[in-house]
Amino acid sequence: MKTRIIGIIIILGVLISLITGCFREAHSSVKEMMEVLPDDIFAFMSIDLEALRADDDLEDIYDSMWGSEDELSEELGIYPSEINTIAVAYSYDYDMWGFIKGDYYIDEILDTFEDKGYGHDEYRGVEIWSADYEVFAFLGNMLVTAGSEDSLRASIRISTGEGTSMYSNEDYRDVLNRLPAGIITMLMQEEYEEYLAAGFTMRKSTGTNDTMEINGCFKFSSEQEAKNNIQQMEDDLESGDAYNINLNQKGEFIEITWEIDMADFDIPSF
Repeated sequence: MKTRIIGIIIILGVLISLITGCFREAHSSVKEMMEVLPDDIFAFMSIDLEALRADDDLEDIYDSMWGSEDELSEELGIYPSEINTIAVAYSYDYDMWGFIKGDYYIDEILDTFEDKGYGHDEYRGVEIWSADYEVFAFLGNMLVTAGSEDSLRASIRISTGEGTSMYSNEDYRDVLNRLPAGIITMLMQEEYEEYLAAGFTMRKSTGTNDTMEINGCFKFSSEQEAKNNIQQMEDDLESGDAYNINLNQKGEFIEITWEIDMADFDIPSF
């Protein structure tokens, strides 16, 4: 069952449907989260709120995201200004994970859990806090939640080197390493699609305040398979609101860049 905090993260994603961002120097936060997710993740999305706050053009949009700071504070003991990155992931087993990274005070979060009557247990040296269908744990500097305690325990095991993680998936790594960092990062796989993995990053186009630039990368099983798909991909983009479209095949990879007016941009959904 979805936890309330995962619901909060999803709501944040919807509310950010109008926002853009700037490049970050690395995918370090994305990599850190992938390293504690299981290897059967089919969709992942992270949003760099720290970069969003740093863009003066987006101040009003960022402020409008938080209808009530008190709600998040009362729920978790965290204020929006303390959050740097949020992320959500989905597995083929229909489970979900949520992540919050930031400059929050862990003691305040733990005090909130205690005040709300959360029980806690220890697993592999990590404290798990739970109430009803909510489960939380700190893995490094990340507050992690999952759809079940079993799933959270799996992430704890992966964090200690037991089992294989999402980051161990070579196809995901290959795609991620070919993408520039952006305020929104997405990775996905589809069982019945021709591509092995795909990814996208999104940012505000350089020199504008009303245009989104989207970078994409698809990895196929072979160079020929990529060649078979590139024209259809270009046709699909040209039939929509995208412009300044650029597709480039490099072996089994297709790299894409396009722009879209912010007014036409919606946050992708899985």
